[in-house]
Parts: sequence; structure tokens; C-alpha cells
Amino acid sequence: MLPLIQRLVLIIIFCWFTLLHHPAKAGTIGLGVRLAPINPGFDAMYFKNEEQAFEFIFGLGSRSFSLTGLYEIHKPLGTAEGLAVYYGGGAHLGSIGSRGGYFIYKNRGQHIYYRDDYATWIVGLDLVLGAVYKIPSTPLNIGLDIKPQLDFGYGSNLFFDGGLSLRYLFLK
Repeated sequence: MLPLIQRLVLIIIFCWFTLLHHPAKAGTIGLGVRLAPINPGFDAMYFKNEEQAFEFIFGLGSRSFSLTGLYEIHKPLGTAEGLAVYYGGGAHLGSIGSRGGYFIYKNRGQHIYYRDDYATWIVGLDLVLGAVYKIPSTPLNIGLDIKPQLDFGYGSNLFFDGGLSLRYLFLK
């Protein structure tokens, strides 16, 4: 089995080529960082048009990583220029290594820290609801979202992640 960093590099290369070779005729690519309690890391978004986007989140944790792919619908919010809300869904795949884990919420709100004694693969489903703002006169946008995710692999667990993303936009 490949070490964690080699697996991460292969996933990033795959997603980079997926973003660059998408068959859409017009679009914008945004690359940036995502700050989140469960799934922080790097963020790549491809805007197929003004209302549709594909987002990849490369999550990096303590001895863990994950790749999340999301399909999103963006809708302008009122008359505010550059402000939109979005919703969508997707899936994720990742690996939790020795002493890796998440905070999970069970037993009437108590935080229980799940700890693995070995590396394990996880796969799951994701939903996302958020808002994004294109900062005027700059190639930057900022997004804020909530992303519930259901993990399978070491049992079924539901997590609620939220994140703040800052992206540099490569405009077409």
C-alpha cells in the first residue's frame, strides 16, 4: 500500500487533470484553501456556468486525508452583485491512519473522539449548503458553507462540517 503522502499526490494530480480537461466550453477555475473543523485543506472549484459548479475538497487532517467531490447549483441572492447561495451533493473517499479520527456527536450531544488503531478507508455521501461572494475588482471569492457528511467504512457515522473557503479565480 502506498504511503499517505503518495496517495494524496496521486489524488491531487487526478483532480487537477479532471478540472483542466472538463468538456465545458466556458468556465472559471477557482483554487484556494478551506478552513474547517473536520475537513480542512485545499479547495478547487470549476464553474461550468453561472449556475453550476463542481467542487473538489482535498481534506488534510492529523494522519488522514480525504477527497470530496460536489456538484453545486448556484443562485444569485437578491440584487447584491457577486453574492450567491448554493446547494448540492456529492461523495467522498479518504483514509484515516493510526490515531486519526473525527469528533463525532452521539449520546445526547456528548463529544466522543473516535480513535482508530490502524489505517482504514472511508467512503461516504455529502450535502452542502452555503453562500459565496465574488469580491469586486479582484480575482478572489470567499465561501461559507455547512456540509453534513455520512461516512461508511468503520460503521455509519454522520458528521456536520462547516467551512470557510478563500479562492483565487482564473477567469475565462
